[in-house]
Amino acid sequence: MEKWLDRMERKYYRFGIPNLTKYLVIGQIIVWAVMMLVNQNIYSYLMLDKSAILHGQLWRLFTFIFVPPAATIDPLDLFTIALNLYFLYFVGMALENAWGKFRTTAFLLAGMVGCWAACLLVPSVLGASFLNGILATSALMSSFTLAFACVYPDAPLMLFFAIPMPAKYLGIIEGLLLGRSFLQIGMLGPRLSMLLGLAGFWCFVGPKLWNKYQAHKRRRQWQDQWRR
Repeated sequence: MEKWLDRMERKYYRFGIPNLTKYLVIGQIIVWAVMMLVNQNIYSYLMLDKSAILHGQLWRLFTFIFVPPAATIDPLDLFTIALNLYFLYFVGMALENAWGKFRTTAFLLAGMVGCWAACLLVPSVLGASFLNGILATSALMSSFTLAFACVYPDAPLMLFFAIPMPAKYLGIIEGLLLGRSFLQIGMLGPRLSMLLGLAGFWCFVGPKLWNKYQAHKRRRQWQDQWRR
């Protein structure tokens, strides 16, 4: 995977979008402002919905990433939305500093493709394909936090602006929350949607985590041989 990404980056580097996360956050701020000032239900015209897409609303394939994570819960929760947007910008720019513009763009694109698959291909519950889209999109946004925690495991963060802790523990918390949601859903379609929303994480971070696990396993086996 790493060698393939290296080849793709050398060939298509110019297609990487610099400061991608900044534009993502600005888009979400604009959508939130429209929700507050013009139409509180504007997000329903932007989110992934299989029926709407098949009827020609192709813009949803791109606009869904601009719906703020808390928009479908409470658009008046200013603190939650502001915190989500700030943290998304922070971790996204940190990933771009580590990966470069091409890989960060490819990371988001992989997650978007996973969300498209969740909406268009995964069987929906009672025909409500938008639920698959919501779950996949939420997982896509969570993938930024998970990737950041893996790339910068020892970066100091302030939980609730008061509790210092390394980023890897935040990643563990995020993973546990995702795991709890995954188990609580109980249905195959929505579960698969969550996994597809994490496509960028599986492609860009998953192989490195697997290699680390294999290296740790081999080291433990070597140590056990000498203890016998």
